[in-house]
Amino acid sequence: MAMLKEFQVDQLKVKILSDRAEMGACAAEQIAAQMRELLAEKDEINMIFAAAPSQNETLESLIAAPGIDWGRVNAFHMDEYVGLPADAPQGFGNFLKAAIFSRVPFKSVHYLDGQNPNAEEACAQYSALLQQYPTDIVCMGIGENGHIAFNDPDVADFNDAKMVKVVALDQICRQQQVNDGCFASIDQVPTHALTLTVPTLVKAPHLFCMVPAKTKAEAVFHTLRGEISEVCPASILRRQPHAVLFCDSDSGAKVLFRKALITDEASQDFESAAKLAAYYGLEALEIRSVWDKTPQDLDDQDIEKINAIAKQYGLKICAISSSVFKCDLDDEAAVQKQFENLERCAKLAQKTGAKKIRAFTFWRKNGIEADLSAIAGHIRRAAELVAPYGLELVIEFDPSLSACNADELAVLAKEHIPGVRVLWDPGNQIYNKVYTVPYPDGYELLKKDIAHVHLKDAVRDEQGEAKGVALGEGLLDIKGQLAALLRDGYDGYVVLEPHFRLQKELSEAQLALPGGAAFSDGGMEASELSMQNLNRLISEVVHDLF
Repeated sequence: MAMLKEFQVDQLKVKILSDRAEMGACAAEQIAAQMRELLAEKDEINMIFAAAPSQNETLESLIAAPGIDWGRVNAFHMDEYVGLPADAPQGFGNFLKAAIFSRVPFKSVHYLDGQNPNAEEACAQYSALLQQYPTDIVCMGIGENGHIAFNDPDVADFNDAKMVKVVALDQICRQQQVNDGCFASIDQVPTHALTLTVPTLVKAPHLFCMVPAKTKAEAVFHTLRGEISEVCPASILRRQPHAVLFCDSDSGAKVLFRKALITDEASQDFESAAKLAAYYGLEALEIRSVWDKTPQDLDDQDIEKINAIAKQYGLKICAISSSVFKCDLDDEAAVQKQFENLERCAKLAQKTGAKKIRAFTFWRKNGIEADLSAIAGHIRRAAELVAPYGLELVIEFDPSLSACNADELAVLAKEHIPGVRVLWDPGNQIYNKVYTVPYPDGYELLKKDIAHVHLKDAVRDEQGEAKGVALGEGLLDIKGQLAALLRDGYDGYVVLEPHFRLQKELSEAQLALPGGAAFSDGGMEASELSMQNLNRLISEVVHDLF
């Protein structure tokens, strides 16, 4: 099976396949397996089907699946137009009759009666049937406006007391029927429909949701990345541990990676960085320095402004890129100051919605193995400090630190400190005096512990000195790295940290202590090029894989 990525968002399992055919085959295989399992336990089972072109590949594969006793399956559908002629091919009952209901020997098929002049009576009749035949499996899709069945955003109710109801269809929903080729124009699309409500659908013990095509990419994005609310009715699936979402590479394109930018890599002006990130389709921003202030120096007014700008551009704050523990391990006063800074960063994270704070492993003295006990003790205390704020500590290696590369950070990772995971920056391997291959060598050492990723690229001169270049133009096998993150189901953020400037050399001091206008000068152009390259490289990776 050509699986592109498999991961989980809240309680919802997600599978992204290479194309529609593979998506349909994968979904049908799991649906058929669930049917066989239930039929081995029960005399008969009850299933609800969605009627839409998005379901075609799944239904074809399901019909061909072996070992299903269709004579013990009762079939229902989840919505129907009000007022269409009984023989109209656009009727959802008629669609399903042609697609599956007439092609396998169901024990019974129950149609929603959209021709009943008393629509409320039709709803009551179907509700009674659903109570008589409690649902075992739902096969569903997601609309372009995020609807499930005909629960459009303006009529969806996660706590609906009804099982089936009459709804008015919104403009986006009706236009989708034209986009799908079901109607020639929106004027021909009925304005009302009967629909099973959200609670009726999600209370089923097994939910399979099939959503292919580019036209569904936005809906999939909001389902998985937005708030769980009726604004995107399908987002309720994230609360269902018994649900699986199947996408193809087109519908899943926007959720393959959570892309973000460290803002001061572009500009000290937070809004300039946010505007650029939003233009290139990034989801989030990471705070390292803003308006020439370190994270711990940002005051409430700054934070309020940051949150307003992020909201304006539809971005989240994914992490606080603090410099905690870039200090001497033996300097007690300096270490104590780091804990004070960390607590201020934790408060910043809580106010901005960030879930991760970066930390380091102290200036290099004896090496990670020699100083492991002291370093691990401080990091354990740091994790305990940020835990009440709902935060995770992510540790980054750096050539100047006790853990200077992936091999050494792996020593710390083996301590398995609660609330502590790895920030993987493969580019940092290139900057190390002793060069080791970032991917696959370094990545394989740490991949089980990675919770956050920074991306930069670099080359090395004849003397072994590293110099930053645009992503994809240096020593990092970025396409191999991205493919591995997909393969391994990584669903954290990949954060651009370009670390180079067009036609400008960064001094060692600027690279060692990023922050302030001197470091950010020229960053907009470098960040824009890196964003362009990242988007292109992701597309190439998907193409190369299949």
